[in-house]
Amino acid sequence: MHLESEQDVILSELAAKYLPKLLETYKKRDYPFNTAATLMNMVTHTPYFIRFCQQPEGEKLAALHTHRLATQGFHRDHLNEDNVGETCQFLSSLLVTIGSTTVDQKDKEALLPTLKEWRKRYRGEFAKETIGRCIDQLSHKGASGLGMMFLEPMMKAQLEKGVEICKSAKCSVSAKSIGHELMQCSRCKCVRYCCIEHQRADWPEHKRLCFQPNF
Repeated sequence: MHLESEQDVILSELAAKYLPKLLETYKKRDYPFNTAATLMNMVTHTPYFIRFCQQPEGEKLAALHTHRLATQGFHRDHLNEDNVGETCQFLSSLLVTIGSTTVDQKDKEALLPTLKEWRKRYRGEFAKETIGRCIDQLSHKGASGLGMMFLEPMMKAQLEKGVEICKSAKCSVSAKSIGHELMQCSRCKCVRYCCIEHQRADWPEHKRLCFQPNF
């Protein structure tokens, strides 16, 4: 098994079994950059994270993380460039997955000046790119090229592949397109298919990443 495949298995199991505990730990910390946030950021691409963010305990995570960044001045101002890039990457993923409508307008307005200051201060590509995405998402403007107005729907579609859209590689059927819910994997309860044939064909690939979720 390739290293990337092994990593996918580890992160899928981590997300399935420990997301509720990671969120609980995150809530106990009074600053935005911590180990729980780092681990959650590593699993934002998994179907387990997408499903978790649809649960009552996960759907407020974007608002919480934005509030932490907007209000925790001491900890926020002592982040280094790598910390800033990572915490903005996490925020951007949350805003794609959950949306910005859950975020308090006051927190958006409080955080945007800090993000713009960070964009001037930090010159590394990773930090600049993730900071820029957050600015676009929170202000609903495309600062670079087509901006997040066009990029965000594509990112959301990629994240929702297998959750809201049939996981079969060559299939684009969604619950919306057929007017009813897709078939759900009975074990992980996260991955979905439009028909039993697609589920059976995908099983050799999916079974490596299929875990019973703890939520």
